[in-house]
Amino acid sequence: TVLDSTSILNLRHLPDSLLVVGGGVIACEFVSIFAALGVHVSVVDSHKQLLDYLSEDVVGVLADSFLAMGVDFHMEERVAAITRENNGVVTRLESGKEFRTDAVLFAQGREPNSTGMKVEQAGIALDKGWVTVNAQFQTSVPHIYAVGDLIGRPALASTGMEQGRSAVLHAFGGTEQQSAENLPMAVYTIPEISYVGKTEKEVQQENIPYVVGRAFFKHSARGQIIGDAHGLLKLVVDARTEKILGVHIVGEQASELVHIGQLVMNLNGTVRDLISNVFNYPTLAECYKLAALDCTHQLERRTTS
Repeated sequence: TVLDSTSILNLRHLPDSLLVVGGGVIACEFVSIFAALGVHVSVVDSHKQLLDYLSEDVVGVLADSFLAMGVDFHMEERVAAITRENNGVVTRLESGKEFRTDAVLFAQGREPNSTGMKVEQAGIALDKGWVTVNAQFQTSVPHIYAVGDLIGRPALASTGMEQGRSAVLHAFGGTEQQSAENLPMAVYTIPEISYVGKTEKEVQQENIPYVVGRAFFKHSARGQIIGDAHGLLKLVVDARTEKILGVHIVGEQASELVHIGQLVMNLNGTVRDLISNVFNYPTLAECYKLAALDCTHQLERRTTS
């Protein structure tokens, strides 16, 4: 059976083996689900790493978790052909490798569903099928607004709802504008990944001097209590202003924890605000203070070197 992210939800029984084609958010989330249920999962992706736009150390924690669940990876590989057989599916890669599995999940991203809407007839401009909008979410026809998945990334429910709110405010004469920056993202894998702001690679490309502070969950009392030995909270901080440029978390409650860093960023706070803040004990949120202290140590080393 060859499935997509919709049809796989209609399975009446678990396959013994599943090949997932893709290494993005949808692919990784389904890998987590089926591997946790005891299905033997193999992943084929054309990139060097899963979720290739995220930090390597964060994705590394997820990859280690997948390996512990028996998932095997075939990176920098491409599918050449998929053939249905009576007892399953045969997938052949361009490298010549073959996989025989009960099912294949094709999860290499989504395309815009704008074709049937015939929006061009209303004069609305498209870019590769995505509706183009300005900062107020107006299309090329100013009185028509577009929000959500149809305008492209990040294509999340949270951002779509906020875009809708901003569009309605603007349509009725409101002046408030949604900031396109500092939007939180989450990947609901096992363990969760969540982030806001810039990665180290993006900061390097912008030639911003920076430091990185890390806190592993195992160094907090709560992390030890819940047994999360691999969770990680990482702060990327501007070395000149001490403002937080990015927050990257992998581990238990990552999608909840990220909002603390997001709020500091949106309020133009600095890493020292996290040090002076008092967190409940024992909580994973204390990792913010640990990572912030690590940042200040890195900053002190820069000034003394």
